[in-house]
Amino acid sequence: MSGRSQRETGLSNIQSTRGRAQDGGRDRHRSSGARHEADMAEPTSPRHHRPRPLRSRRSLMSIERNKEIAHRMVEGFSAEGDINATFDLLREDAVWTVMANPASVPHAGGMPKEQFIEHITNFRRSTPDGLRMTVTGVTAEGERVAVEAEATGTLSNGNTLNQVYHFLFEIKSDKVTAVREYIDTAHAVAAFRG
Repeated sequence: MSGRSQRETGLSNIQSTRGRAQDGGRDRHRSSGARHEADMAEPTSPRHHRPRPLRSRRSLMSIERNKEIAHRMVEGFSAEGDINATFDLLREDAVWTVMANPASVPHAGGMPKEQFIEHITNFRRSTPDGLRMTVTGVTAEGERVAVEAEATGTLSNGNTLNQVYHFLFEIKSDKVTAVREYIDTAHAVAAFRG
């Protein structure tokens, strides 16, 4: 073989080797990757968990219904909302909890249904031009529904309320049984202080 042929052959072999190195040896890993995926399909130790079964159609319908109830409840606090229909969504033994420090937010802590109705009635009076509640996000899992919302309005003291909320609803048999409300407490205190 001539010197030139040997160099070309050597160069060809080097390029071939580089090509395999640059592709990360994918051919070699493809087969082991496929084998690895197959191994993962069947649990071989207690650490592996089987996938959860798909939800039934009934369960999915229930989750959608719970989302609808939570959405209606939050938007029911708006000036144009039917507040009595909103209160009817609460089960008689429901507890609404404002997750805040009672030292800074007077209505913080848990309120049974009747106390909550009184609190909301007073709150609506403090916004004579009405309050606008807008749901910005809803996520649900089983009986729990998380709702993100914003409220805007002018308070009777002239201050503007521009509050953000996160509500966590627990819903059973189409009734709200518990709510945890998270708010911007600093904004609430400043807005109502006047």
